[in-house]
Amino acid sequence: MKKQMSEYCSQEQIERYLLNKMLPGEETLFQIHMGSCSTCRARINTLRRLSYLVADEELVYVETPDKEKYKKEKRKKLRFWSVISSIAACIALIIGISVFKHIREVRYTNEYRKNIALARDMVNSSSYNEAASVSLAPQSDVDIDIPRAAVINGETTQDHTYVLIIGNQKYIDNQEVPNAVNDAHVFAEYCYRTFNIPRANTIMLTNATGNQMKEGLQELVRRATHAPQGKADLIVYYSGHGVIAKDRNGMAANDFDQYLIPVDASGADASLSLSRNDIYMAFNAIPFNRASLFLDACNIPYDRAVAKVAKYKWKGNVFVFASSSPNESSISYKNKNHGLFTYYLLKSIKEKNGNIDYKDLTDQVRENVERQSDKMFGEKQTPEVITSLQAGDSWMKWKLFP
Repeated sequence: MKKQMSEYCSQEQIERYLLNKMLPGEETLFQIHMGSCSTCRARINTLRRLSYLVADEELVYVETPDKEKYKKEKRKKLRFWSVISSIAACIALIIGISVFKHIREVRYTNEYRKNIALARDMVNSSSYNEAASVSLAPQSDVDIDIPRAAVINGETTQDHTYVLIIGNQKYIDNQEVPNAVNDAHVFAEYCYRTFNIPRANTIMLTNATGNQMKEGLQELVRRATHAPQGKADLIVYYSGHGVIAKDRNGMAANDFDQYLIPVDASGADASLSLSRNDIYMAFNAIPFNRASLFLDACNIPYDRAVAKVAKYKWKGNVFVFASSSPNESSISYKNKNHGLFTYYLLKSIKEKNGNIDYKDLTDQVRENVERQSDKMFGEKQTPEVITSLQAGDSWMKWKLFP
């Protein structure tokens, strides 16, 4: 893995990344490394600014003395040709515009090449080379030999499945959540490799702020609208801090909800955090086939014991697999570099090569988590299944890869 990370952070890989010439697999590994290396992210941001690359592939041109000089020369030419026939003046104007466009393009190309050269000098620095040697968390048994799903005629078969993955590990005002970023990245690999979900259908957020989490949810819904009416399958995976707190959406006075905490929130800041109900309400706005939520987060009350969990106003087939029940913590499995819930979730999937229905999946994960949490940590952690009324008992036969 270290060798791979060093290779992807070479000068040539940096330039290919800036020019959007990486293959999907290369780009994924490169972004995985960037997710764990703040120095590399800073370098890339600097290179982007230096290279005049902005959103939507638009080019930014800056007025320079050379361009002003050219404009003055053009005006002189126009004044000269104005004393001649009107036809000759029009021809000269057309030629002048063409020359101007050509010079502008040449100027941008030259500036871009200079910036790339400067970027190469920057990545040769010792600080960059040190950052490039940083590797991801040590691999556990579920991180390697990830099962490969069958691909039909070279095409993926889950084009209408859309995934939002969030791994919040490094918080500003809260303690770190060990291995949350690794949880997110490995779950994403299972989505791609085992369940044939296109990478383009996956939104990956690590150490996300409140606004980023909400924007990610909005983007998930937006992408799902591209699927045929009612055909979209939605998946949300979250690993990070979570709390049970008073519902902010005007339900009953004593209703509580689970809040997924962004890295820039302190405690259960309702103005920043993303609640389960926020997710359900977003899904209610579009037609979909089914929605599955896998939440590896604590269910500890923020201020007092939970009176009752809110009755959600959800529509459609919704399945929620929470890592713990109300008033319980979600434990990190340090030796496996994952959350305890996520580790056994991935392990159950791997052992069946992805061919496992939700009933068997939830039974196996619940049994393993309950046993291991008590055996190794002396704590009770009981994964909980919550489903919508419409889902009924049909969720038991669902699979992540139909």
